[in-house]
Amino acid sequence: MVSTNLPFACFNETVKTLQEMARKNVFTGIGDDRISPVLENSIVGRIGKRNPDGSGRERHLDKPGFIVTYMGMKGGPSQGSLCHDDRVIRILIQLIDDTDGYDDTNLESYFEWMVSVREWIQTNPYSNNRFRAGHVHLVHVTDESLPDEDDWAIDREMRMFTMVNCFARMRRTKDQEKWRST
Repeated sequence: MVSTNLPFACFNETVKTLQEMARKNVFTGIGDDRISPVLENSIVGRIGKRNPDGSGRERHLDKPGFIVTYMGMKGGPSQGSLCHDDRVIRILIQLIDDTDGYDDTNLESYFEWMVSVREWIQTNPYSNNRFRAGHVHLVHVTDESLPDEDDWAIDREMRMFTMVNCFARMRRTKDQEKWRST
């Protein structure tokens, strides 16, 4: 199936690939860490900010797990030509686990899992697919602080995270072209 919506395709590809990595046992304990593996159903996608009351299906995940959050798009350094726009599609990947009062529990596994995620993303898996709506030409992965962390992060359970920025050139729709010409 060819997606006509590039942000959805990037978000969906991220969730599905992390689930596939879990099926292939990429997320199992490393070294002396005594930790359960990440299960396929412990990887969920979410659109937008977390619910302030703490509800939501991510609260009922078997842990450890991953939450993939679509954080929207922003304009890139240039705004493209007449028929395309440059955009940055932002995706947050959070590794969550129950806390046990110690910050150093299972660190080797957490670091290894996040390295596996980063290495996969840095290959720009989104560029292999041609979407009718555009093309991802560069992916940037960073661990810098989240904007408005209280709004986005699963606070007490987030162990590590990474921000994915997909630099894309997106085709304008006919409605967008009409709007720009008025």
